[in-house]
Amino acid sequence: HEAASARTITDTAPTDLQLFISLRIDKSRLDLTCKPDANVVAGLNWDNGGLILNTSPNAKGVSISASIEGLDVSLKHGFLSENSANIDARNLNFSINFSKIISDSMQVMNFVSIVVDTEFKGGMRFSRLQDFMCFKAVWLDHIPILSGEPAESANSPSKLSSTSQELAMKQAFDTAVIVRVRQLSLEVDLGQSISVISFDLQSAFVRTRLTPKYVEVSFQFSLVDMRAQGNLSGHLTMPNFMFRTMRRRRVMASERSFNRMLELNLTSGTLDIQVQSDWLWLLQYR
Repeated sequence: HEAASARTITDTAPTDLQLFISLRIDKSRLDLTCKPDANVVAGLNWDNGGLILNTSPNAKGVSISASIEGLDVSLKHGFLSENSANIDARNLNFSINFSKIISDSMQVMNFVSIVVDTEFKGGMRFSRLQDFMCFKAVWLDHIPILSGEPAESANSPSKLSSTSQELAMKQAFDTAVIVRVRQLSLEVDLGQSISVISFDLQSAFVRTRLTPKYVEVSFQFSLVDMRAQGNLSGHLTMPNFMFRTMRRRRVMASERSFNRMLELNLTSGTLDIQVQSDWLWLLQYR
């Protein structure tokens, strides 16, 4: 009787595991220095942020969400007080969800969704372009993915087995990416002899959908305002812009009545452009 009870408890014991991790970091700073090759420092400032990781049973779903009050990335020379470039993200909220479903035909469908909601402010000085080149040579060129070097090791197999290839062919991805930028303000200094350009973007919304049947990309914003001051000056104003495109990967039998492989939609409000150089008009359109 005791053996039977033990067997019953073992058979009915749950094997699923659900993991929930929450992490909060109030303030932190990460510096990447190019010393001793160059006195260039890249900094990452994290202010009041939280991260949540949640996994569903049997690893069928994973979700990552974060809310960050402030995130600042900068690049500067050690002898200068001004940054060569900086980008400041405020009220950054993002979530990443991954799940998979196995159909009756043993085809694995992977669903990935990425949602980002934030606002940006930053600037860049092209007169300090050498700082970017130093950082690229010291840090970025040593990353295999960015440098173009093969990531496979010498003793790794170059070809997958037939079983692995068949499994990879049966997997499909359905990816959705949504990015909402409430406001984007950038200032680019091209030098005193050229121009200083300020760029302001209001209420931008980007959506991408990648499926085995079609690829869809849409982009819209309420207002773009670009101003240039210097030897090359002018402005560009464009309200209520929307661009959408869809490309079908294949035409199904039920869709032959449409028979459209590529769709494009473009709408815009009143476009106002004025460009002048040394007080001479180069372009004027409205």
